[in-house]
Amino acid sequence: MMGFQAGFPYLGGLPEHLHTPRTRIATGSVGIGGAQTGVYPFASPAGWQILGKTDLPLFDAACNPPTLLSAGDTVQFIVD
Repeated sequence: MMGFQAGFPYLGGLPEHLHTPRTRIATGSVGIGGAQTGVYPFASPAGWQILGKTDLPLFDAACNPPTLLSAGDTVQFIVD
């Protein structure tokens, strides 16, 4: 048996940054680096592993508050 269930591998050792960072990733890209997960609110360079993408607008300067999420919020990722 492997892991706590048959066939459940523990995956570890993920580097914090890519050896060669991407020059541009899409707005809403979901990335993981080391023990952190984040969502890029804008298209930008990225040094983390990209796992997926969300279409939710995370930042809008015209809104009050301008950010969709606040400190302490819980985020759940659901695959369509």
